[in-house]
Amino acid sequence: MSCRKLKVRIHFLASVFAVLTLNIGSIPEASASQVSPCLSTLLQPPRKDSGFRGLFKIRQTEYPDKPTVVESSRDQHGLIEIARIHRWGWGSNHRSPGAQDMMGNPQWILFAFGLEAAEWMGVRQLGERTMTIFDGERARNVVTTLNQQMIKMNLDPLPIQFYQLPPNVGLQDIVPYLTLFSDSGSLPISGEFNSLVHDFSYHFSSIITPPVVIKLMRIQTRFILKFVEHLSSTSLSFESQTQRDHIKRIENLLLTAQGKHIDAATALFPRLLNGEDNSFSFMLVAKFGSNCSDGKTSGEHVAEVIKSVTRRWPAGSTQEDMEIISRRLSEELEAFSNLHQNDSDFKFSFEPDAAELPETLTRRRDQVLRAIEAIKHNLNK
Repeated sequence: MSCRKLKVRIHFLASVFAVLTLNIGSIPEASASQVSPCLSTLLQPPRKDSGFRGLFKIRQTEYPDKPTVVESSRDQHGLIEIARIHRWGWGSNHRSPGAQDMMGNPQWILFAFGLEAAEWMGVRQLGERTMTIFDGERARNVVTTLNQQMIKMNLDPLPIQFYQLPPNVGLQDIVPYLTLFSDSGSLPISGEFNSLVHDFSYHFSSIITPPVVIKLMRIQTRFILKFVEHLSSTSLSFESQTQRDHIKRIENLLLTAQGKHIDAATALFPRLLNGEDNSFSFMLVAKFGSNCSDGKTSGEHVAEVIKSVTRRWPAGSTQEDMEIISRRLSEELEAFSNLHQNDSDFKFSFEPDAAELPETLTRRRDQVLRAIEAIKHNLNK
């Protein structure tokens, strides 16, 4: 069976289940031989208890453009009770003013990990219109506890961590965002409610992203931050203020592009859940997996980003300025890459099976579930 037909069948059957029963107890499954090659349909429920009450729309394009949930209360443990105010479901494509990110669906985590594991984390379906999610502090504690147990079980720890932004702070400045990600793989949970729902819905489930993918993105991010510092230190050598202004613009575009790259690549599970492949993460592995060599990956990545951000120039840019800046950027990048080719901060090698993302994702999710079971068992002793 083709991937396309398999995806259509799964979407159709899941939609029928949702409309007729309002209780998705199990989603139609395909055999491993059918699922493994199909990146868009690889995600299967981890257990039979992955069902939950309430309307669940498979296609995100059907979500309304207005908020579907509101905050009811919070406790001192980081748990947030939310109420559904839209009659058709929990998912929302609403964007907060000034934000580019849609709220998403807080129930995605129930599908990703199952009811029992999600409840251990702090996510509970309290009723048809109420459930709990959690803030950045609890997300951090959940990941820390899981990592402690996974290390005891000789498993690789989760590559992503979280931190909480201050109340009512929806967005973070790009340089601190990139710095924290490059240093520790940490992602922010917003202090503004609608953006917090987005961060919870889209990003928490990506804790099962293969460490190799996050490691590569952290190295690329570290390289970009250092390269932007290098450009800033050399900008005075450009002849005119116009050229220096162009360089400053390109520095900002490089940082912003990497921020968007991280944001999209760590929204892993929802993309798979909605029948989309995670184009950013899969691209990383497909592109660098076969011919990645130490000291070159980050430079090649930055060269592509530079090519992308210099396709459009501001009005009034002269041909001479564009040629000078493009040539200098290429020269500076080559010099910087050569200077740091033996720098351990930028070195990276893929493991032989790193490109087997479908199997790796399933394995990582199952490792998380095993760790949760072990934690619960130890508490019950």
